[in-house]
Amino acid sequence: MTAPAPIAEMCSHFGECGGCAHQDWAYPRQLEEKARTLAGYLEAIGWTAPVRVRPSPDIWHYRNKVEFSFGRVRPDGGSPEGGTLHGVSGIPCQRQGTKGAPEARDAGGPGSASPALHVPGPQVPVPVGAPQPAGLVLGFKKRKRWDYTLNMRECRIFSPRAGALLEAARTWAGRESLPAYDSKTHSGFLRHLVLREGKNTGQMMVILVAAAGGLSPEAVEGLQKSFAEAALEACPGATVLWGENAKLADTAVSDTLKTLSGPGYIEERMGDLVFRISPHSFFQTNSRGAQELYAVLRGWVEDSAARRVLDLYCGGGGISLTLARSVEKVVGVEIHPDAVADARRNALLNGIANAEFYPEKAEAFLNFGSMARFFPGESAGGGQDWTAVFDPPRSGLHPGVLKALLAIRPRFLIYVSCNPKLLPADLKALSQCYKMDKIEAFDLFPHTDHFEAALQLSLL
Repeated sequence: MTAPAPIAEMCSHFGECGGCAHQDWAYPRQLEEKARTLAGYLEAIGWTAPVRVRPSPDIWHYRNKVEFSFGRVRPDGGSPEGGTLHGVSGIPCQRQGTKGAPEARDAGGPGSASPALHVPGPQVPVPVGAPQPAGLVLGFKKRKRWDYTLNMRECRIFSPRAGALLEAARTWAGRESLPAYDSKTHSGFLRHLVLREGKNTGQMMVILVAAAGGLSPEAVEGLQKSFAEAALEACPGATVLWGENAKLADTAVSDTLKTLSGPGYIEERMGDLVFRISPHSFFQTNSRGAQELYAVLRGWVEDSAARRVLDLYCGGGGISLTLARSVEKVVGVEIHPDAVADARRNALLNGIANAEFYPEKAEAFLNFGSMARFFPGESAGGGQDWTAVFDPPRSGLHPGVLKALLAIRPRFLIYVSCNPKLLPADLKALSQCYKMDKIEAFDLFPHTDHFEAALQLSLL
């Protein structure tokens, strides 16, 4: 088979990076493959009508959030995780002794204004004769290798500004002689660099996530100051934050956050709405693609003449607030209190008074009497003049939510799925009381296997 011709805009890291799978496919082919995949899922429930996947408004630089990982390299070019250095050279960092703890920095060397770093985490012995870490890399994980970090110069699906921020963070880390965190030994300091960008506002958020503990407050303050300076030089006007993560899990979520520069949030415009996005807010990854998705959902709700909407898994209120101006009342439910706070702020920011948001599990809200509190006068039995909307995480719809929806039976359901392979099982369960009326698919993730599907169902 002849290899596909290179795409002119293809990222220099494509092929090794785990972020993209199909940059070497022409975009129409990507859409055709996703439509074929969705059709296969829907055939299992008897839906045979053609399904089209709507193209993303942007196929490059479309993501509004990325989470880069710090990693280590050895003098022989390998990494402690078993990989090799890719791309530009690693930035020197502290070498580690045979007990896994870093050695003190030489007096007068780079970063000597800071005290020697005691790295938190268990002290895991390194086998005698094993190569010692001698550098630092920053980027995404290698394809199919969670334990291997690439050293990246760019990200063609995030932002043209990514390269400058990646290089600034690497240079700063080398100047301060800071080692990357090792998720196997749970030692080291630098964990993640998280970037968020308002695609319609141009605002940028930069978050450095470090391991918790191991340094004096004075030393941490010095590092925070120098990191903020480096980030702002690379991206003037950005809001810069410092996060600390004490958990063993390799996630980019911070236990604590400190704003170093700017307001600590960014804003994004979606049509005539403005959304405030805080560091841990859930927000659809593709801002402009999500705007098209939300417009379709609003049209469905308006056509149904439903007067009230219950938005389960509401996040920061993107769907809720888009629908609020088309109905009498919206109630949003979200398990994460920070996201609920964002949703409430966003309602105020946009002058929307008919939307309420509550921090609760969706299954608990539906099963413990909350419905009666917020939709008074309605009881189980079906036919209520309202729509339940749910956009669950990739793990899918909670079984308790399915059970409750079948008991309460709102007149309409709108199911937004970022993992359509779960649709057959969920739709089979819902078919006891509902029929599927409409489906639309949206390519919110160009160059990957992922896409979003939205379905409208009505009571039988």
